[in-house]
Amino acid sequence: MRTILRTIVLTAVICFSVDSQTKSYIFIFLNPNPNHHELTKADEDTLQARHIRNIRLLADEGKLLAAGPFEGGGGIFVFNTTVSDSVDEWLRTDPAFRAGRWTSEFYPYTPRIGSVCPVTGKVRMTKYKLFSYRASSFDNLEQNRRLFEAHEQFLKKSVVADSIVAEGSLGDGIGELLIVRNGANTKKLLRDAAVRNKSLILEVRELWIARGSFGEK
Repeated sequence: MRTILRTIVLTAVICFSVDSQTKSYIFIFLNPNPNHHELTKADEDTLQARHIRNIRLLADEGKLLAAGPFEGGGGIFVFNTTVSDSVDEWLRTDPAFRAGRWTSEFYPYTPRIGSVCPVTGKVRMTKYKLFSYRASSFDNLEQNRRLFEAHEQFLKKSVVADSIVAEGSLGDGIGELLIVRNGANTKKLLRDAAVRNKSLILEVRELWIARGSFGEK
C-alpha cells in the first residue's frame, strides 16, 4: 500500500476556489469487485503499474483531477467533466478497471467547501475520513432536499469547521460528501437522526490522497 501511495503523482492545472466558481465534476467511487479473477503476485504488480501509468496519463491530459485509494481496497477518481459518457470512455482506458478489479458508482459533485485541485511536484500523501451520504429512496426528490437541508444544519452543529477538508453535493436530493481530517472527533456524526432512522445511508471510509487535492493547506 505505501509503495502504491508514493507513486501516485498528478500534473497540476488551474485550481478553482469555491468562492469564485460553481464548477461541477464527476466523482467516482471504485468499489472492490468480489467476483474479479485472482491474479498471481507478478500479474497483480504489473496491472497496478499500468493502472498508475494510466492515472498519470489522464492527469496530464487534464481529464483526471484527483485520485486516491481507500484503506482496504477501492478508491476514488474525480474527473474534470459533467458528461458521464466521457467519463465512461476515460475510465475504460484503465487496465485495472477493464480487468474487472472494481465496480463503479458515478455522481455529479459540486463542492460547497473546498475545491478540486490537482497536485504538482513532490506529492505528500495524507489520510482523511470520507463520509458519503445517500438518500435511501429517490421516490420524492423534494422531500429528500428537505432531508438534506436538515442534515446540513446538523453537520454545522456537529463538525468543527477547521476539521473539514471538503463538503459538497453528490446530486440534488441524491447524496452528499463530507471529508474530514484524520483524527477529528466524528462520533457526533453517527447520531444524525436521518442516519439512525435510515433515511440517509452513510458509508465511512479512510481515503489516502495527495495533500492539497481539495484545495486544503
